[in-house]
Amino acid sequence: MKEVTIYSSASCNWNTQEGRFFAALEYQGHYKYITGIQTDTTADRCILTGFLQAVHLINEPCDLKLVTATRISFDLIGNPKGRNKELKQLLLDIMKEKQCRFEIDEWTGGGKRLKLKLSKIIKVALKAEPIDVITHYGVDDSD
Repeated sequence: MKEVTIYSSASCNWNTQEGRFFAALEYQGHYKYITGIQTDTTADRCILTGFLQAVHLINEPCDLKLVTATRISFDLIGNPKGRNKELKQLLLDIMKEKQCRFEIDEWTGGGKRLKLKLSKIIKVALKAEPIDVITHYGVDDSD
């Protein structure tokens, strides 16, 4: 199976609750870069949205490595836990539908490292146009 790495980072203005996600797919030195805007959101939700949008671009079953500097919580058997359970479940459902296996690589405290990696990818990927997405996943995240 192909091995694809997806990097996702985000920023969010706490006052306006407007956020932006940045995600990149990497496969054998080839990249696709995605960016998008969300309203009424948080940085964590934007990161998950980046993963969701990137996984939508996958065309065949593959092994995915999801890389972020934010902790994404799943229990020992892969069920989502903590905040944003609905988005995490949606991500799991899409990966299952596409028959992709996954692992999460959390660079906890590695936000600067991740942004540096993404900026390098952007320089390569911008030779082709980025995929710009404006989205809001309408899921209820009340726990």
